[in-house]
Parts: sequence; structure tokens; C-alpha cells
Amino acid sequence: MPCNYIDFLNNGRAIMFPAYSASNQSSSVWYTAMMTFINNMWTHYQSSGCGWWANRVTHWTGQLANNTYPIYQTNLKTAKIQFAQTMHTVCGCSGPVPMIVPTPMSTTIVPTPTSTTIGPRTSSPLASVLITSMNKITNIEIDQTTLPSSSTARTLKVGGDYDAVFTVEIKRSDGKYYDFTTSAFTSTYTSRNKLVNVKVRGGYRTNITFPASFAGTYTISIFAIPMFDTEFLIGNNKILYQITMEQVGDAIITFSGATRTLPIEGTPSLGTSTGTVIAKYLTNSRDVINLSTELATTLAVFDAGFLINDQPSDEDFYWSTTETVDGTTSSSTTVVVDDLSNLVVGMNLWYKTGTTLAETNTKISAINRKSKTLTLSVANSLTNNDTMTFRAYGSEIIRRAIGVGLEFSDLKIELVQLTNTLRTALSSTGTTATVKGTAGISVGATVRCRFLKEQETEGATIALVEQSITEGEITIENGTFDVANENTTIYIDGSSTNATLTGKIYIDKYPGTSQTIYLDLDNILTTGTAG
Repeated sequence: MPCNYIDFLNNGRAIMFPAYSASNQSSSVWYTAMMTFINNMWTHYQSSGCGWWANRVTHWTGQLANNTYPIYQTNLKTAKIQFAQTMHTVCGCSGPVPMIVPTPMSTTIVPTPTSTTIGPRTSSPLASVLITSMNKITNIEIDQTTLPSSSTARTLKVGGDYDAVFTVEIKRSDGKYYDFTTSAFTSTYTSRNKLVNVKVRGGYRTNITFPASFAGTYTISIFAIPMFDTEFLIGNNKILYQITMEQVGDAIITFSGATRTLPIEGTPSLGTSTGTVIAKYLTNSRDVINLSTELATTLAVFDAGFLINDQPSDEDFYWSTTETVDGTTSSSTTVVVDDLSNLVVGMNLWYKTGTTLAETNTKISAINRKSKTLTLSVANSLTNNDTMTFRAYGSEIIRRAIGVGLEFSDLKIELVQLTNTLRTALSSTGTTATVKGTAGISVGATVRCRFLKEQETEGATIALVEQSITEGEITIENGTFDVANENTTIYIDGSSTNATLTGKIYIDKYPGTSQTIYLDLDNILTTGTAG
């Protein structure tokens, strides 16, 4: 065969491009249709030989003679006839060119020019095949770094020969197209969604406005126009050059208190922060959450309140994720998982499955990413398909796991002062006093009141609580009560129904998607007891 696939591509693009590009569909649709046509022609020529061209001329001419088509379809079939006639010659087929001459293509399908566009040249499509010197588009420039969530303008630059002509179209991953008149993305495709037949001249440039609050990709398609003797000198395709750009949305970091053992009312909210995923915030521009959260007990009958176990620190904050066991293990320090996303060395294996705790202080000590194998610091027995829960404690491991940049400052937990009153008067000295409810009163707390007769240096501490919502009594050690009237005030130090968390959280980097960071309240508070 004297002609090859490259001949089909070059002639197909030159002849068929003007007809297909007049479509009112998006460029990606009609370009795919054009390439499908060229590939089909090549396949049939390989199997049928030169006779295929006469067959096609007769077929398409018959369709035009016996049917009424819209102008676009009429011009498309006319171009196909011209393509078949041209390929008969290019492929060196014997005999005369099929002589059924089609009606010239209508010029009514040429898109209405926008500003800076030009009209088609006057030579025939066949003549374009014979052009020996093509206008070249030599460079395409646009800042392709990831777009932030805020509205952003980027400049598209096209360089090359003075008379090179191109068309631009921009499609978003949600199916919308850029309107070059309004600089907005639209669902309905119209002629304004193409920048048509633009001439390079001394170097073309235009600003493209990417809107705020979209997370996805943009595909910028630049078409070199063969009917204006133009092709790309860059890339692998002489008439199509595409650039894909990504835009990220905002991510929300939610900070929340979490507990497995404390009788806390509701889920404590510590605050939220919203920021752009790709941004790195400098010290003076970081978002800050000013913590001022009051934690409250459930005020049940057997509620002995909170006791402070330790002051909060960086290492008490964690991020949590789950992963599936791939293969049962028995007292093993290795486990294969289905996915390693966001797992890093130093994370704790918290639950083996559900709420079944893993062995104490089990951490990921190594990761084989090829085999998806985790090495654990402590041997565990795990069951296939069970869902494990991992925690990343501390800002450094959280950063390595999900890319969040955190700094904690001035963290503090304080108990809210708990007061009570005598329910009945004390007529003699002793160690027991009736009170009006015992919520928040725990063994180990200290008592302050004006009717303490004597106490040790460490203070009078509560040794026993007879619990009740509205009544109850307390018994102390290391001291005795003196006589006192009903309703005399008693101060309880060291346990309470409420605690206040304060401090600051600074955020300098946000994750790829919204995440929740937890404060492990079990590390800083414990539950009081009645004795």
C-alpha cells in the first residue's frame, strides 16, 4: 500500500477539520468523532483497498441525493466525498478519481467570529493537502501550578508564526465549559464557549478566570486549524494540544473532645478552622482557635465528677483512621493491610476491631509499602477482614499522616469550683455531713468550710460519698466537722461536675480533605469515685 496511516491523519485532519469543527457541540465531542472517522477509513482501506474510495463516493453522494439533511450534516458528507477523492490519488490508486463531484461546502457553518478572530482562507480543502510550508505554533504557556480555592486569573500565552491560527476551549471536570465572553463556566454549550480562529500575530495572550470554591480539574484544549495551514511544532499531535490543571477547595479542620470512659455530656466541640489546601500560612497569617470549652458531666445519680489527671499537651491530640486486616495473624508483630493511605511510622494501633483494644502501646514501627505490611512494636492476634483503628498522636505524626500543620499553646484544664450546702444542721462534732446532692463530689477531693474543727496539713479529704441527686452525705478523713447551721456553704476542691479547657491552636497547613482532630480527654481527666 503506497499510503500509510500518517497520510490518513494528515489529509483527514486537513479536509475534515473545517466540517467537524463547525459543530455546535464541544470540541472534545466533534474531535473524537473526526478521529473515529479517520480510523474507520484506514481500517476499511486496509481490508478493501482502492475500491473502497469509489464505494464511499457513490454511497455518500447517493445519501445527499436521496435525503434532506441539516446544513452541518450536508457539509460533513460533502467533506467525506472530498476526502475519498483525495485519498484515491494519495494512495496511488489506478484509474481516474471517482468523478461524482459534490456540492461545494456551505460557508454558513463557519462560526461567528469573536474579537481577534479571522475568517477562513479561500483555497479548497484539497489544496491544503498540497501546502508545503505550514504555519507553526511553537509554544503554549500558562501557570500550571495547582489553583487555590479562591478566584484566580491565569494568563494563557500562544506563540508561533505570525499567521498561525488556533481555537481554544476549556472544559471543567463537572462538564461545564468556559464562556469567553462572561468569564464564567456554563452548563449549556454555545459559540461563546470557544475562542475561534485566533491569529498568533506577535504572540497571543488572554486572561482566564478560574472561579472560587471548585475542587476538580480543568482541561484547556488548543486546536491548530489546518484550513489556515497551521499545525503544532510541540507535542505529539499536530492539531491538538491539551493542558490539565487542578483546583483544590477549602478544607475544614474540626477539633473535638473524645473519651472512652468519662461521663461527659454530649460531644465537646473545641472549634473549627477553614483554609486552602495548598496554602502554607506564615506565622503572622496563621488561623488561630482560642479554646474556651466547658466540659460537663452527665449529672447522673452516680456521678462523682471529674478529677484532673494531667494538663493537656501536644501529645494528647490525635487523628484517627481505620484499615482492614488482610490475613489472620496469631501473636504476630506483622500484619498485611488492604491499603496504606495515611498510615505512617509512629501511629498507635488502638482497636484491633470494633472497640476491642489492641495490646498496650502498640505502634507502627515499620511499613513495607510494596507488600502492604505493617510491622508492630507489640505482637497482636488479628482476624482477616477485621477493621483496625489507628491513631496519630501529636502534631508531628499528624502532619506526616495527613499534612496538617498544628501548633498548640497555653493549654490548660481547670475544674470549675464546686460548692454545696449543709442539708441539715450539725449539732455535734464528727466526720459526716449531709449535703444537698453529691454530683461532682469524689473521694480524694478536699473540703473547705468555716466549720472544720481541725484538719491535717494536707487538708480534710473526702473518704466516702453516699450519692444522691438531691440529698446524700459525705464523710471526711484527716479532719472533723464542728457544729454548724443548715445551709452553711461547703467548698469542694479537686473534683467537680465541670471543667474548663483553654489555650490556643495555630494552623499553618490544611489537609487535602476535611478532617477531625481529637483531644483525648481520658489523658487529662479521670472519673471521680464514691468510695
